[in-house]
Amino acid sequence: MVFPLFQTIVYSITDFKLIGGETTFVGLKNFTDVIARYEFSQVLYNTLVWVFVTVIFQFALALAVALFLNQKFWGRGIIQV
Repeated sequence: MVFPLFQTIVYSITDFKLIGGETTFVGLKNFTDVIARYEFSQVLYNTLVWVFVTVIFQFALALAVALFLNQKFWGRGIIQV
């Protein structure tokens, strides 16, 4: 588990060539290049909207199921864990 984490960090701070070539250290340049792209703000916005909507939906669904399971009905003991 430590090796993949370390390797990911190395890839992120170098100009890694998969086939041939030399790997050079670039520091945080890869990160600044990604943030500087014009698509970054739209992608970040889409991600935040997706997270917000899915969390609210999952919370509402879980609340509805919990309220349903809190009622007395036949077979309740089988369904509840």
